[in-house]
Parts: sequence; C-alpha cells; structure tokens
Amino acid sequence: MTRICVPVCVSRLSELADAVRAAADVADVIELRLDYLTEVDLSHAGEAIASVLKAVDQQIILTLRPAEYGGARAISAQDRLLFRLQYSGYPKSDRDDLCDLELDLALLLQKRAGEGNDVVGTNLCDWDRTICSYHDLVGVPADLEKIYESMAQT
Repeated sequence: MTRICVPVCVSRLSELADAVRAAADVADVIELRLDYLTEVDLSHAGEAIASVLKAVDQQIILTLRPAEYGGARAISAQDRLLFRLQYSGYPKSDRDDLCDLELDLALLLQKRAGEGNDVVGTNLCDWDRTICSYHDLVGVPADLEKIYESMAQT
C-alpha cells in the first residue's frame, strides 16, 4: 500500500499548526522537521507539538536533523540529545507516531545505555517505533553493508 508523507518545514512556531493542517489534507504521514525552527522557537515547541498531535489523526514522524545530514541548520549531537530528553515520552503510546534518530545519535544513546546511564538510555524513545536513519549527501558509501549492520543493531 502506498503512503504519502508530507514534511512540514516551517521556520516559526507560529506557522506550525497551519502548516500541519494543510499537510493533513493530503498526507497519510506528516513529518515534523523541527530543525527548520529557530533555536529559540524549538526551545518553546512543546505545547505546539502537543497541540498538533491532538489536532490530526495522521501518523507523525518527529525529526530534528542536523545540517551535516541534510537538516536546515547546525545542531550538535549534545543539543539533539537534550532535545530527546525533553521529549522522552514521545511518541505517546496511544498514537502510532515515530521518532527519527540519525545513526550517530542512536549509537551514542546505545553506548550511554550500555554504561548504565538510565537518564539518557533506552527510555528516550520507544525503540520499536524509532526510525534509525543515515544520510550520505555525496553518494553511496563504500561501507554500506557495515552501516546497515550498525543501524540494524540499534
């Protein structure tokens, strides 16, 4: 079955609800590309995201992608980790939403969980509903099978 995913890429939090409503008119899945928000707006996005989740029936993918992986701006691994801590209950169990983590962050979380650090361990996301992604913006990497194995282990 074909499904249509519409990314929502707004730069201001005040635009988020309208953009999600417009996407909901045509999408089966809506990806909230939060890396397009300014740092200030992202730090205040909690209520807006909660409101969006209540307003649409479509599955949501929450994405915070750094520039080196095709994101809209530079975001450090530490800032992405702090963001995941802020949204540690996402996705909620009453929805089938997804969480998108780039491989580097997934491996960092896996390492910290292995060190027994529950604060930044496996509870950051429901791993059964986590998309582990890898982005090579230049071409097909020579070690693609190794990358796949790393992703499959997360």
